[in-house]
Amino acid sequence: VVVHSNTTAGVSNFNCVQTSSKRVDCAVRISSSGDLKLKAMDLAGNIISKSENGYIIDLVEADAQRPLIWFNSPTKVSSYPITDTTVVVQDNESILASDVLVHSDTTAGISYFSCNQTHLKRVDCKMKIDQSGDLKIRAVDAAGNVTHNSKKDYLIDNEDFLWIKVNAPTKTSSSPITDTTFTVRSDEPILASGVKLRWGNTAGVSNLICVQTSAMRLDCRITITSSGDLKLTAVNQAGRATHKNVDGYIIK
Repeated sequence: VVVHSNTTAGVSNFNCVQTSSKRVDCAVRISSSGDLKLKAMDLAGNIISKSENGYIIDLVEADAQRPLIWFNSPTKVSSYPITDTTVVVQDNESILASDVLVHSDTTAGISYFSCNQTHLKRVDCKMKIDQSGDLKIRAVDAAGNVTHNSKKDYLIDNEDFLWIKVNAPTKTSSSPITDTTFTVRSDEPILASGVKLRWGNTAGVSNLICVQTSAMRLDCRITITSSGDLKLTAVNQAGRATHKNVDGYIIK
């Protein structure tokens, strides 16, 4: 007993067991669509064929689509905690409320975050933002696809704040590093002249340039020319100071 050569279906694991001198029982695995045809020959040389047509194997493709995250944030600047930011997460297959989280890169203060399962494919979230900074949300669907989305620059302006946020994608290089940038934000006016290198800075630097994007914000860039630690300080016009260190630059 064999699979006939006219078989068009995908066949694997074809096994036959002799249950008596006059009987054989067979099992077969069909792995792709088509027709199955078997051929049997007895000891006298008599041959018979039998077909079973129309097998259909419709394999479902694995889910590779990431969830989508939308923000609704009508209030970005407030004298009080912001409670009207909401997040909607949707997936093409399924996502759980427990798999939508505040990302560890979030710099805003979040004192409350809650998500509800509104549909198999949708999660709605609300939160309370009580300190200035950026919000980042992480979502993972049932297939393990991960996505992130951010909403930047929440400002709670009843707090005394002054901070420096650095973006330093390159820390090791064989030539001067030119992609270090940083933002200075303050609740009081601050000038570009208020941003300086701090005592103890050991990295070689040049081209410290700050652009005044508003009375209370500076966008800056700096070139690192030799190995060491970068130490920055910023002083606003109220006389309040803040510091930021970026350690471990290496120029080979």
